Amino acid sequence: MWCCINNAFEKTMIVKLNVGGQVFVTTKETLTARGMNMLAVMIEHPNPAQLIDGHLFIDRDPRTFRWVLNYLRGSRVLPPKNTADMFLLKEEAVYFALDELSTRIQHIVCPSFTKGD
Repeated sequence: MWCCINNAFEKTMIVKLNVGGQVFVTTKETLTARGMNMLAVMIEHPNPAQLIDGHLFIDRDPRTFRWVLNYLRGSRVLPPKNTADMFLLKEEAVYFALDELSTRIQHIVCPSFTKGD
């Protein structure tokens, strides 16, 4: 699932994810930098996830997952408003428990939305 570049620097652990058949390579630090979310929990705690060729398998759309990973890497760029990509990303934000991203998208697609809604 992951390999460690240097045991002294746990945050630099390389994490390999197989999302819908496409391999994504990132770091533990990236997946945990935005607080608790499903990906952070998956790598922080033992789980029964299936490994495929040493990569943690996630049965989700890789095209949309690239937006999720870019968000976790610090990107503020989102798909254009009211596009299928934006609505798919909203679904993924909910699925992966990325509350900040989900709320941000909701504010964009529905400007009258308030956090308590």
